Amino acid sequence: MTGNTRFYFKNHLVWQVEPVSQTAYIMSKKNDASYLFDNAEKDIWLMIYSKCTFDEMIVELNRKYDVLKEQLEKDVKAFLDDVLKEDLIYEIF
Repeated sequence: MTGNTRFYFKNHLVWQVEPVSQTAYIMSKKNDASYLFDNAEKDIWLMIYSKCTFDEMIVELNRKYDVLKEQLEKDVKAFLDDVLKEDLIYEIF
């Protein structure tokens, strides 16, 4: 994963953001699993949808959340690694 890496949704997903709670609900038709993302996880999910690079995600999240950049990079990488392992997204360098 580099700063220019972009992430894309796998095509076996159905998802939406619930308007009141602002929670992202994701359903994988491949493994019949469901996922709920809120707060920063939901923000990252929407940035994937917007085709942001890893670096663009960090800049946007750093504006929104009061977190050291190094910690933010670590946390975002951990989340992206998790959703990559769950086969929800793929990356292009």
